[in-house]
Amino acid sequence: MPKIDLARIRRRQLETIARAKAMMEPNPDGGYNEDVLLDKLVEIIPFDVDKARRKQAQAMLDAVARPGGTEPSGQIVLPGFDAFDYEPSRHIRDNSRNLYEADVAPLNAVMAESTRARDHANASLHWSNIKATEAELFAAWVVEQLTVGRPARELTWGAFIREAGIWRPDEVKAS
Repeated sequence: MPKIDLARIRRRQLETIARAKAMMEPNPDGGYNEDVLLDKLVEIIPFDVDKARRKQAQAMLDAVARPGGTEPSGQIVLPGFDAFDYEPSRHIRDNSRNLYEADVAPLNAVMAESTRARDHANASLHWSNIKATEAELFAAWVVEQLTVGRPARELTWGAFIREAGIWRPDEVKAS
C-alpha cells in the first residue's frame, strides 16, 4: 500500500479553506460562520462522482458495522455488564478486511473488533484528557489575565500557548 503524504493533504485542505475564507467576510471576532464557509467550499471543491460513490458505499458498510446500525434480535447479558442489544446482521471486520455478519463471525473477527474497540477507546480517552487539560489551563490563564486588566480580545488560545511556554514551535510529531 503506498504511503499517504498527510502533510501534503493537510496543506491542500488548508489552502482550499483559505480560498473559501477569502470569498467571505470574517465575523467581528475573527471567526467564520461554519455554514457560510461550508457553502463556499462546496462552490470551489471539484467533484468526482466515482469517488463520491465509493465514499458513500464505504459509509454504508461502516454504518452496518456500528452498534445500532442494524436491527436487534434479543439481548446479550455478560457478567458484570448491563444487557445490550444483539444485532445478528451487524458486520464485524477481521484484520484482513473481511466482513462477517455477527451471527456467523469467527473468533478472529470478534477478537479483531475487540482490539480495535479498545484501541479507539484508549485513544479517545487520551485525547479527551488532553482537551480537558488544555481547557482548564487556558481558563485559569484567562482569569489571571483578566484580573490584571488585560483586554479580553487579546486572550486567545494562540496567545496562551506562546506566553505559557507550552508551545514548541520547532517540534512536530511525525504523523
